[in-house]
Amino acid sequence: MSPVRWVGRASALLLVAGCPRHLGPGTTDDLTGLTLQLRTSPSLRLSVDGAVDATAAEVIFDVAGPLTRVSTGCFDSSPASGGQVRVPRPDGAFDTLAEVRLSGLSFGGIRYRAVTAGLVTDGQCFVVLGNDVLSPYALSVDVGQRQLEVWPSRPREQYSKLALHPPSGRAGFEAIVLEVTKDPQGDWPLVPVRLHQGRAELTGTFLLSSADAQSSLDEGVARANGLKPGFELLAGLTLPEGMQVPTELEVFRGITYDSLELAPGIGVRDGTLKALQAPAGQLMMGVIGGDVWGRFDAIIDVRAGVLFLSRPRVVSPGSQQRCERGGVASEEACYQLEVARGPKLVATGTVWRALPEGGRLHLDFLGEHGQRLSPPCRLGFSFPATDRGSSTQLQLPWDRLAEVMPACAAALDHATAVELSLFEDGSLPECPGTCAFARDLRSNRVTCECQPQAGGVAGDAERRFLRMYQELLEHRGVPGLREVEPDDPDDYRD
Repeated sequence: MSPVRWVGRASALLLVAGCPRHLGPGTTDDLTGLTLQLRTSPSLRLSVDGAVDATAAEVIFDVAGPLTRVSTGCFDSSPASGGQVRVPRPDGAFDTLAEVRLSGLSFGGIRYRAVTAGLVTDGQCFVVLGNDVLSPYALSVDVGQRQLEVWPSRPREQYSKLALHPPSGRAGFEAIVLEVTKDPQGDWPLVPVRLHQGRAELTGTFLLSSADAQSSLDEGVARANGLKPGFELLAGLTLPEGMQVPTELEVFRGITYDSLELAPGIGVRDGTLKALQAPAGQLMMGVIGGDVWGRFDAIIDVRAGVLFLSRPRVVSPGSQQRCERGGVASEEACYQLEVARGPKLVATGTVWRALPEGGRLHLDFLGEHGQRLSPPCRLGFSFPATDRGSSTQLQLPWDRLAEVMPACAAALDHATAVELSLFEDGSLPECPGTCAFARDLRSNRVTCECQPQAGGVAGDAERRFLRMYQELLEHRGVPGLREVEPDDPDDYRD
């Protein structure tokens, strides 16, 4: 029988941080100073393009993972195993994985040293870098640019100074230093969370994840604290005459919240958590992912016990919101567009102010000589009614656009640059959620590419569900409910 090795707190003590160490031609074990472009994705998580020898790989930075893992899809044949390793899970159980030697890993222009990894069965090639690799580092994330920088961990006091005295380029930003604690059994990074859903409140510790795009909550914990998952929100409420629940909503499993706070006043209003079915003995209530901490520029430094969050400060003279960037407040500073050029254009749109009615960022496209193109469609980003810091990223044109609006996609193939055109309040009924959209200027037809929704149902079903629930509560006279806008006309989607 192969020996079984246990991975736990002691594994981090074997790591050595310091000056760069080169372990052979072009090979290093130091990530300090590395700047990486995150993989193109509508949602945010710390994932970059890489390779294992000649096989393309997704490389995921997971501050909550105790051990680096590699999938079977990265190998042409079964790799030799030196035994088995028991890897703890947040639910209190263990995964027993074959222990293999991972060499030939490259990303960000470097070839990383050979490491011991747990082997995961999956046809896709991916590598998940865990805390056996990441423990000495702080991960700095620029949300607007979708960029990751790796730096040595620093003392907590330095983050406090950084919050009080930001660099000149971030003058006018608000910043807060949040404490990250560690679970004594598995070294899991934990952050305190307070949730509100109507009159129900939940307070506890959640796992801080850099690998999960969506935050989640254990369904049993939610019910125990009075929060109702999915369709259960309508239980006991009498539908007004003539109103029927759409059939697809009966499978909606997301857990909606009115507010999620990491500290008083720091968090997100009006969102949805993915529902977890965790076994008994769960060590934490849920997971905080990129949909929450990614509404800020963030530095995750688990060794220092710090989650450093910053973003442009919003000032509101009257009804007009302005954002402060570089020490100057303006309405334009609330909107950020970053464009990267590769085989196709990749655009990232971020809105740093709240959108109580939703909003649309319209885009202009420029040709090779700077001339403004006139495609037969109007493109942009559409955001639902949401809190500050909403962002999305997409390749332009996206694949489905070529199928449903080929003339529009063909025109964009000649674009070499993208600019912000204008902003309009109000989301698109045809594109619920955070989406990229295209509207045909002749037929007025709309198609969109949206972020995945929590609960595994279509975004329009989730939106109608939330609106219906709010209307029912208002009908029953629950105090403190916001005024609800009139229903949108029937949606048309491709």
